[in-house]
Amino acid sequence: AENVKGLLLLYKGKVFEAIKEEFSNIGRHGYHVASKLLNAKYFGVAQDRERVIIVGVRKDINIKYKYPDHTHGEPNFFGMMQNGEKPFRTLKNEIGRFRAPKPHEIYSGRFSPMYMSRNRKRNWDEVSFTIQANAMHVPLHPSSCDMAKVERDKFEFDPPWGKYRRLTPKECLAIQSFPRDFINKIEGSVQQQYAQIGNAVPPKLAEAIAKKIPKNYS
Repeated sequence: AENVKGLLLLYKGKVFEAIKEEFSNIGRHGYHVASKLLNAKYFGVAQDRERVIIVGVRKDINIKYKYPDHTHGEPNFFGMMQNGEKPFRTLKNEIGRFRAPKPHEIYSGRFSPMYMSRNRKRNWDEVSFTIQANAMHVPLHPSSCDMAKVERDKFEFDPPWGKYRRLTPKECLAIQSFPRDFINKIEGSVQQQYAQIGNAVPPKLAEAIAKKIPKNYS
């Protein structure tokens, strides 16, 4: 099971503990339940995306699930990667060669006060902010002008006449680590496409989790 980081904080963690208790006792045998907060950027996904991952192993199966080690990270002080990790996948890696979008391929609605309450732009050599399911909260494309903090919880485009746009569904799909041709499988309006993509578990994160399930057990 997968959910947002905020699940851990509801009622000081009591809700999350109740959920795990329910999983522990469900069904004929019940489950040994483990949980861990993982950030997708450490598994080859070009975005900061923290999600709590819950894994249950039926109690009559003699295995213990072990969460995957990081496959990607930052170089150390000397510019060297450690533990066999690869460098983070960046926005340039994933969408650097994409063509400029056509007007109908992008959501161009207004920017809400909540959206403008913090920076929404990451640069080409960075990972993206979290790809969200609401079109109004999709991060800015790295070619956009910068955002400057003008007061508490208030940012403005800098300069005000600078060019800016949100990421397209196709760009969000790539940042989520889906195959390039997967956009052909997404249907509906632009807003509906953002919702489907933002609600998805990044395939590379799912793959890393699944590969740690033992193939043989007793």
